Amino acid sequence: MEERNRQVQSMAKIYAQASRVIVWLGEVRVGYAQVHREALLDNDQGLEELRAAADAQPTNSSDGEMNQRAILSVLQQSWFQRIWVLQEAAAARQILIVSDSAEIDGYTFCLGLNASKATFQDRDTQSRIRSAAYLIKGAVFRSKYVATHLERFSLNIRPLGELIDMYHNRQATDRRDKVYALLGMSSDVSVGLSPDYDISWKDLFYRLVKSLVGAQASVETWEEREIAVITANGCILGEVSLVESDGDWNDTQSVHIVSKNTRQHSAQKKGWTCCWTLHTTAKSIRKGDAVCLLQGASKPMIVRLYNDYCAIIAISVTPTSNVERERSGVDWPELLGAVKIFRRDFLIVWNWEDISERMGDKKADEWFENSQVPRHTKPESERELDEASRLRNTGLILADLERCEAAEWNLLKAMDVHIRVSGSLEHMVHSMDDLALVCRGLGDSKRAYKLKLMANMLGQRGDYSQITEEMIARVARSAGPEIMALLLNQRGDEVKITESVVKAAAGNESSGQDVTSLLLNQRGDEVKITESVVKAAAGNETSGQDIMSLLLTQRGDEVKITESVAKAAAGNWTSGQHVMSLLLIQRGDEVKITEGVVKVAARNEWSGQDVMTLLLAQRGDEVKITESVLEAAAGNRTSGQDVMSLLLTQCGDEVKITEGVVKAAAGNWTSGQDVMSLLLAQRGDEVKITEGVLEAAAGNEDSGQDVMSLLLAQCSEEIKITESVVKAVAGNE
Repeated sequence: MEERNRQVQSMAKIYAQASRVIVWLGEVRVGYAQVHREALLDNDQGLEELRAAADAQPTNSSDGEMNQRAILSVLQQSWFQRIWVLQEAAAARQILIVSDSAEIDGYTFCLGLNASKATFQDRDTQSRIRSAAYLIKGAVFRSKYVATHLERFSLNIRPLGELIDMYHNRQATDRRDKVYALLGMSSDVSVGLSPDYDISWKDLFYRLVKSLVGAQASVETWEEREIAVITANGCILGEVSLVESDGDWNDTQSVHIVSKNTRQHSAQKKGWTCCWTLHTTAKSIRKGDAVCLLQGASKPMIVRLYNDYCAIIAISVTPTSNVERERSGVDWPELLGAVKIFRRDFLIVWNWEDISERMGDKKADEWFENSQVPRHTKPESERELDEASRLRNTGLILADLERCEAAEWNLLKAMDVHIRVSGSLEHMVHSMDDLALVCRGLGDSKRAYKLKLMANMLGQRGDYSQITEEMIARVARSAGPEIMALLLNQRGDEVKITESVVKAAAGNESSGQDVTSLLLNQRGDEVKITESVVKAAAGNETSGQDIMSLLLTQRGDEVKITESVAKAAAGNWTSGQHVMSLLLIQRGDEVKITEGVVKVAARNEWSGQDVMTLLLAQRGDEVKITESVLEAAAGNRTSGQDVMSLLLTQCGDEVKITEGVVKAAAGNWTSGQDVMSLLLAQRGDEVKITEGVLEAAAGNEDSGQDVMSLLLAQCSEEIKITESVVKAVAGNE
């Protein structure tokens, strides 16, 4: 074993003495199965295609698809998958890639690869080839003499952490070689990582992770798994906003970072941006990945957040550019050194066995809870609380990344677990406060209010130390179902569902249906469907139709359609047509179309035309066009012209243009000119310009001048400027 250790340590030095490295892709041998013979012949063609692409020459074959397949056949050879061949390529000053009857220089191979259009759908394979090409292309630039570190010979390619990020998806018969094969290429010295086949894979992997994340992190590894689970305190620095590459086979990528959480890690609390040029990593970096720094680590890492854990994408990143701020720059050592507070608890998984591109994000979300990683046996309640803790911690990390919606989802799910198993709620209260603060800072005041409300309720603070009818009604009116559910679960014995509470829920503009449904399902016997409740539902501008449908379905025998209810529906600015249609369809016999209902519809500023059209179409014989109705239409500031036009068209004989109607039009602040113009155009002989009409126009502060100009232009002979008119004009100055 000692001899093996020495041999492994010497391999990089031996390879460095070679004048040329030959990459042998195989040969066609007698007796080979036909499929293998065809594959090797594809290798020959593939190398020729790459040579032609590098020289920008046309190929002999006219079949482009066959050419691409031949190139991909070369790239799928086992040489590109093995770990130990990397040292050969890293040490070489010249590389020759050879197949059965074709060969190509390594640098030409890389040029051809970049020029070709061949590409893999599998990101894992693509990144593995790109990182190998980095070593092959660099051969021509290497000097004959390689620097050494004390007594340790090294090719000084990259720091060990970066090499691991690039090449850990290579194959090795012995797992330990996934580390040992890279030591001779590393530019830094890692204590305790010299080749030693007497130690187990579990211990070696543990030492590797500790060397990269720092002594303060807790690390767990296993003998038969290429997985490490890390728990550590850390800080979010930023988020990947864009990843760019010059081509499918370019071995570098431009990773753009935008700062996050600057209030925690920056003394100046100013945002910054930067762009890192990084080598291809085994796991593809994506937009949305997070940049964090663990306490005790010397370099930041890139992680991807899932439901209740983080997955490492790159464990050790060397920033390649300074951050950019407004009119100033700060270098990375200064920025990293300024981080003194590590508030977040990170659970991080480094999984070499699989990557999210293969698993899919949905499976990756559930990986930690469903994984077969050995864990200590715990009672079900403790396992649930552990899950809640993971969800809460990840939620706070999401908050630092300014992803408020996702963070809220995590915290609500964690809260449900805590309540169900009677866990401590103290941490949940602080977490809700933290997220509310972030949301408020981002301008999401609605979410901030809801979270603060929940925190106060969980902590029984302020107005929520005692449960009153007014407080319950306030929650029902302005909060979502999560908060009402929390109130019922936490303080159920103190919560009385009065008429005031149900009315408030039915009038809740944003979550009325959900809150009302919750009350009906959980406290059905206490929920009384009174006239005021039905009226509130009918007038709910956002979800009136849904709430009314819910009440009719679940408690139809208690729903009475009174004139007040019909008026509320007719006057509903946003969803009046839909609520009224529902009532007419399901409870038509009870809906009485009184003058008051028609008048309210005519006055409805936003959906008056739609409601009036519906009433005329379905209950036209009951719709009476009285003077009061016409005055309401003429005075409708937003849709007066449309409502009046509808009435003139469909109910012409019933429409009497009285002085009161003309006065209402003249005094209409917003659409007075349009309504008056309509009346003059269609019923000019009935429009009498009385002193009262002129006074109304003169007193109209917004559109009075336009109305008066219209009257002077079209009815000048009828206009008498009396003293009272002059006074009205004077009062409007």
